[in-house]
Amino acid sequence: MAQTKTKRQKKFSKKKIIQKNLKIQKTKKKNEQAKLLKKINIINKNNDNDNEIETYKNENKNEQKGKELIENEIENEIEIEDGIEDEIESVEKIETIDNKLPPIITTQNVSDWMKEISNKPNLKVFKKITLTIRASSRFLQETEEILPYRIANQATFDFLLQNLLPFICNYLEKIFQKKPLEHPLWSKYLTSIKSLIGNLLLLLEYLKEPTQLLIILKCLTSMLPFICVIQAASKKLLKITVNIMCNKSTNSKNELKKRTQAFLLIKQLTIDSAYPFTNLIFKELFNGFNSISTFYNKDSQQLIEFLIDSIIEIYTLEANCAYFHAFINIRQLAILLREAICSKTKESINKIRNWQFVNNLYLWTKMLTHFESNNTNISPLKELIYPIVQIILSTCKIYSLKYIVFTFKLIDSLIDLSAASNTFIPIPSIIIHIFEQKELLEKQIKENVVIIDWLFCSKFTKEQLQTKNFQENLITNCLSKLKNFYLIHTKSIAFPELFWPINHHLKKFLRKCTKMFINKQIKFFIAELTKQTEFIIAQRNNYPFAPKDIQKTTTFLQNKQTPLQILTNKNSNK
Repeated sequence: MAQTKTKRQKKFSKKKIIQKNLKIQKTKKKNEQAKLLKKINIINKNNDNDNEIETYKNENKNEQKGKELIENEIENEIEIEDGIEDEIESVEKIETIDNKLPPIITTQNVSDWMKEISNKPNLKVFKKITLTIRASSRFLQETEEILPYRIANQATFDFLLQNLLPFICNYLEKIFQKKPLEHPLWSKYLTSIKSLIGNLLLLLEYLKEPTQLLIILKCLTSMLPFICVIQAASKKLLKITVNIMCNKSTNSKNELKKRTQAFLLIKQLTIDSAYPFTNLIFKELFNGFNSISTFYNKDSQQLIEFLIDSIIEIYTLEANCAYFHAFINIRQLAILLREAICSKTKESINKIRNWQFVNNLYLWTKMLTHFESNNTNISPLKELIYPIVQIILSTCKIYSLKYIVFTFKLIDSLIDLSAASNTFIPIPSIIIHIFEQKELLEKQIKENVVIIDWLFCSKFTKEQLQTKNFQENLITNCLSKLKNFYLIHTKSIAFPELFWPINHHLKKFLRKCTKMFINKQIKFFIAELTKQTEFIIAQRNNYPFAPKDIQKTTTFLQNKQTPLQILTNKNSNK
């Protein structure tokens, strides 16, 4: 043990000595370079002394050779030591220092270039402008890159963003008229436009102020005909804009403007791009939404709703590609559900009992409702209504009362889908399953615990389930969702047959339940719907039709209001 310690101590001591030598040599090199610069400056003033310049150049060469020999010796010493190669960093190379610094760009220079180029298209001036934008993209970064121009202060940087960028966009639109490949000057401008787009993407990536980002996003949207030609630039632009849309920041006005502008850019990019690239756009958007949908609270609610609306609007542009993505993702949700039903382990069930799974189902149901309500033609996504309804119905039956918020969110999505697609979905079966839970029939009721917001609570505790406040809210929500379901079918000729199963189960529940605050609500609900059923039966008896006359059923109560509609209108006016 003692021998190994001594060996380690020797190695570390050697390592420290080498590091000290390296630091000393670096300082010596810097001092020597400073002396050389002073000598060269003195010689440059005296242009007549050519012989002296040659001697100093020779001295520089000899000194550089000596430095290279010293560096090689140091590297050999490091290679000899065992285990020190990985620990010591590589020696930094000496950078050549130029005498002349690049010229500073002023607002006057930029305004002169803008005047010159506005009258006649000039490629040389355009190249100068692209170089200034290159300098502006490196202004906020600490780079060692040698640039042809420099930006001295923030005022000139702001001037370039506010005045020069919109001017360049208008200039390129005037010349190429959004058809760059057909124009004869495209080959000459290609390299400078590539550098311009690359520098704008750097600014978009590193800037953080929403007002500055808005200017660059607007500029890039107008330059999309040029970006679509360059595939690498369009891919990079897509990733950056999706990150801007999915950024969890404050919901201020400037942030919302920035997100909407990023959405408009992606929408225009999908319109201008061909099929394979639209597939990538859809994938990137869904992945961005999927990463944020894991948490659902007051802060993320607005962002998630915005992303759902924006994804739906972009997916409507390509219905066939949207069907392909929707089919794959709905199939993945079905696989997760099958694992939970078959294995019944905590890991498999937890994959379903989370906001990410619920928000995904909510996204696809909302997309299907949008396609069904807005499109007059039959969309290919209509075929996916049946599988997604089956997934939601089975997931709601797996959830217990602790996860009732998830079930209510999914029920709302099914009600919207049923109304838009004009299809019957057995939503009352989910609510019957809720009424069959043991917690509602327990006699013991605890005192009210701290009230939690029903919109964002992912899980309730056992104590909260037994409180009066929770059970009252649960029954009111269940009955209101049942009422929304029956409002869809309020003019249906088969309304009495639709109401009979839920009426039977609710009366059965009333016999078992002894809690007055629950029974009052249920009795009032049954009385409302019995009036509706009596009205439909009376109208149906007077209406001349046979069971084979299916077309006549569509015109049943077309110009009349039902008692359920009148009652809901009164409650909404209150």
